[in-house]
Amino acid sequence: KLKECCDFINLFAVVLKSPTRIEDSLKDTLELFETMFGKGQFWENVVFIITNLEQSDKKIQGRKKKSIDDCSLISDLSKQLKKIFNLESTGNLPFLIIDAHCDMDYDDERTRFEDSAN
Repeated sequence: KLKECCDFINLFAVVLKSPTRIEDSLKDTLELFETMFGKGQFWENVVFIITNLEQSDKKIQGRKKKSIDDCSLISDLSKQLKKIFNLESTGNLPFLIIDAHCDMDYDDERTRFEDSAN
């Protein structure tokens, strides 16, 4: 019914809580969107937003000590999605990191939040 009421989608915003792998529930949801709106229409208009990946200097350094950095996390998630859904595009799928728990009193967190919003 939604497809009949909606001629065009400008953007699909898929919000994720700091994932490291693609869960079956997310895969099922993305498959549903592909079916409803068409593979091309969906993947050309999707952006993934990671919300629970804290962006303070301290948290970023802590992740780096564990050999995890934000760019490689995004790259890994993008590769997983492209493999699961047989996507041909080069480069990463569009991801944003928006720290949902950002403390605007700290310059490092505020700057990263504002940069991700622009």
